Amino acid sequence: MSNHITVKNKIEDFNKSITVSGDKSLSIRWVLFSSIAKGKSKAYNLLLSEDVMAAISAVKKLGTKVKLNKNYCTIIGSGPSGYKYRKNITINSENSGT
Repeated sequence: MSNHITVKNKIEDFNKSITVSGDKSLSIRWVLFSSIAKGKSKAYNLLLSEDVMAAISAVKKLGTKVKLNKNYCTIIGSGPSGYKYRKNITINSENSGT
């Protein structure tokens, strides 16, 4: 029995807008998913709690570009293999179970 999956169809670019209320879990998940997506993601109404800021700090330590403005946050991801690991890196996720 094989332990791998073959994807035969290419997933087209996702260029849509989704509107949800600011929420800790959704905000953290957006940060994480955007950091592993390829290209630019922008979020308005992002909850800027300590835990969300810890998630932003974590992906920045892994080499993801993050621009935090007054009204929105932009993350430029480099794809699923885009994280850059350094030796002896410490990432503090604060109170986030995500």
